[in-house]
Amino acid sequence: MEEHVQELLSLNNILLLQPLQYSHLMSSVFADSLLAKIHNEFAKKIEFSDMKFTPVEFMSIVENIDSGITSILSTTAELLQIASKMPYEKQRVIVGLAMLIP
Repeated sequence: MEEHVQELLSLNNILLLQPLQYSHLMSSVFADSLLAKIHNEFAKKIEFSDMKFTPVEFMSIVENIDSGITSILSTTAELLQIASKMPYEKQRVIVGLAMLIP
């Protein structure tokens, strides 16, 4: 699932741009230079200092999504619980991920 995160996000009109980590689908539609330019222009406009997830935050999110053991409701509740302890900008990212859970 982790390798398809960018495509899953695009279903909700979210374009995840990680420099030099564009999906094959993105690269087949857009040039890497264009994706990099979009990323850089957007980063200049928002400049949130706290938008980078720490390794601990990232792993807690991935473990919740990738566990496969819990129910959809439990996974969504756990993600929202994680989000509640974060700044607003990070909360929006995690809520977006929670909305992608079928």
